[in-house]
Amino acid sequence: MSKNSVAQCPDNIDFEQGNFNLWNCSAGSVELNTGVVSLNPSSPIANRHTILSALSGNTVDYWGGFPQNCPNGSGNSIRLGNGLGGRGAERVSYTFTIPATQNTFSLIYNYAIVLQDFGHTAAQQPRLTIEVLNLTDNIPDPCSSFDFVVDANLPGFFDSPESPPTLPVRCKNWSAASIHLDGKAGKTIQISFTTSDCSQGAHFGYAYIDINAQCGSSFVGATFCPNDTLVSITAPFGYQSYKWFNNSNQVLGTMQTLTLNPPPPSGTTVSVELTPYDGYGCVSTLVASLWDTLTVKANAGPDNCDIFPVQIGEPPQPGLIYKWTPAAGLSNPDISNPIASPLVNTVYRLTVSSNGGGCVATDDVNVSTNIISDSIELIGTASICKGSGQFATLKVLPADRIQWYKDNIAIAGANQTIFDVNQTGAYYAVLFNLSGCSLTTVVKQINIYDSPAADFTLNLVSQCFQGNQFIFTNSSTTTSGALQYFWNLGDGTKLTTTDVTYNYAAAGNYTVKLLVDGLGGCKDSVSRDIEIIRTPNADFAVQTICENLPVPLINTTFNNTASTINYFWDFGNGHVDNVKTPVYSYPLPGTYTIKLTVSTAQCPVAFNTKAIDVIIEDQLPGIVYPDKDAAFNFPEPLQARAFGKSVTWTPAISLNNRFSFTPKFKGITPQLYTIEIKTAAGCVTVDTQLVKTHKKIEIYVPAAFTPDNNGLNDRLRPVLIGFSKVNYFRIFNRWGQLLFTMNSDEPGWDGKIKNVPADIQTVVWMLEAVDVDGKIHNRQGTTVLYR
Repeated sequence: MSKNSVAQCPDNIDFEQGNFNLWNCSAGSVELNTGVVSLNPSSPIANRHTILSALSGNTVDYWGGFPQNCPNGSGNSIRLGNGLGGRGAERVSYTFTIPATQNTFSLIYNYAIVLQDFGHTAAQQPRLTIEVLNLTDNIPDPCSSFDFVVDANLPGFFDSPESPPTLPVRCKNWSAASIHLDGKAGKTIQISFTTSDCSQGAHFGYAYIDINAQCGSSFVGATFCPNDTLVSITAPFGYQSYKWFNNSNQVLGTMQTLTLNPPPPSGTTVSVELTPYDGYGCVSTLVASLWDTLTVKANAGPDNCDIFPVQIGEPPQPGLIYKWTPAAGLSNPDISNPIASPLVNTVYRLTVSSNGGGCVATDDVNVSTNIISDSIELIGTASICKGSGQFATLKVLPADRIQWYKDNIAIAGANQTIFDVNQTGAYYAVLFNLSGCSLTTVVKQINIYDSPAADFTLNLVSQCFQGNQFIFTNSSTTTSGALQYFWNLGDGTKLTTTDVTYNYAAAGNYTVKLLVDGLGGCKDSVSRDIEIIRTPNADFAVQTICENLPVPLINTTFNNTASTINYFWDFGNGHVDNVKTPVYSYPLPGTYTIKLTVSTAQCPVAFNTKAIDVIIEDQLPGIVYPDKDAAFNFPEPLQARAFGKSVTWTPAISLNNRFSFTPKFKGITPQLYTIEIKTAAGCVTVDTQLVKTHKKIEIYVPAAFTPDNNGLNDRLRPVLIGFSKVNYFRIFNRWGQLLFTMNSDEPGWDGKIKNVPADIQTVVWMLEAVDVDGKIHNRQGTTVLYR
């Protein structure tokens, strides 16, 4: 919302409050390449919206060499923008309404400009934009609205001697423009100033702005003293030319100041024609009547106690002459507001007279070299809780005399630079020096509160998890005010009730904390440890087992409590036990559910159960296999029933593998075997097998074989029935070369010669073997090798 001032001359439109009060500040940026300016409302930003006080002695602008403060005699000007570049943009604007009864109204603003010129397109260049807008009718004022875009041909600009020729900085010294608002009574007017850098980011633009404090068609010196010997009338600063006229349209002068000697009769009317610099506004005329009603007042300023050196007096009023005495210690005794730095305490007298000498006024000011400071420092905190170790100490700088006050009553004996506060109250100090100056510090409100005492009771410190319910009863106390309660129950639950009834969702150890908050933020806390006794988790393992064998139970229950565990086993057939690991055998096969229930001695009613189904296998009866008839020393395959996990043939005589379900018998003597078959569950079944033998003498060698590794007929070997020994088995090719030999009936020839497969051919074999009666048998023959 815009600030709006309705007055003869709007408040602070001239920045004389030393701030941006009633002005709207904005800041933003310039869009890359396009030069479009985007602004957002803001508070005044350091180095972008800058107040410049004439009293602080600001120097000249670096680039332009002109004063940073307007030479129109005002106390404050502003700088908008800065010399850093960076595509920044800034604006200040003021909105006001002309009083409905004021048909004669005008403003004069002053400006100075600094713009860096890199030769970009006009849209991309740095600029200053000034706009005066009649908001009521939405009509801009063409005579006082300008857009200064930097280039080499701007009238009234000069190149800074500090800038290089390749990157000139164009400057315009302080100039003025008139805003004529006659006939616009009741209208709302907005005046705005906008600066922006170049859109490429490297080149800057900024400006200095001031507005005159007079808002009518008049000028300085329009009133004079009856006894003046002359009258000096001064037109506003910053125009290219001036021309003065009387009622007869006679030219009286062409300078900014017109001197009339002797003064004209009271009521005489004069006017001045103001011509701005080319291209910057319209010609305007100010008219005023000269009256001998001037009174002169002198204001030397307040007596000084706290600043040295100090500026005395006030901003100058045009048309008046100032003189200070004594001159010693003053920066300039002939101005309205010199800097005073005397060597000793001094009373200065200011004499103010009109330009014609007809009016004189005086005023005195006391400048003390023995300055005092009204600063006051709080060490500690302004809000103290008793017993917390907090403190409040007030401290001032040394002075000739000090008096401390509490609630506007002087504290007896409190005369030191440091005062320790121990009571609630509003405290300040008055400081005096020997020159008669005194200063009062700001008031420091110190509050001291009684600390609350936090406490609570509980129904039980330790409870079983099942059905647990804790009752925390608040017994906290305080001497004044209400308390706030903050419970932390240790499991992430936080409550703010006075008392708490709570059921914990998990067993364990918890710390319950109560924080009590009283007046002034004073706090206290208390904690209690509680226990929700855990219930151990039942756990065990079991495997399938055979009937009448001990069940392989493994109890893996972990005791996570400080108590002993109670065990209760239920085997699902009516048998129970209460030891940790019972020994039990099921008498009958079937599927049973084994349950283990555990509890603790502290909480016997809180239990946990685990159940597992177990299979108890039936033990199969043994059988007698049909007899086997085997030829002497000829492999006879045997077969055990295939239902178990392992098998053992006893004895191992004449068997190639007694632990195989399919061993081979090779012997001469008949044999009776017991076959023990064992299941995974431990059930054992014993079968029997009788092997009979008979004598039979026979030799067989195949007529052909095919060594192609398919598992069928891959080797050439003799098949012997009733033989106990092979002396040799030899294989020759058709040329009588020995290809293979062995002295047993296995494994035979694989059809390879030196590990290389032999070609298809007919080979000759020769055999010599001894039968079970010791008789030697010789055989020979041929066999065809096929591929």
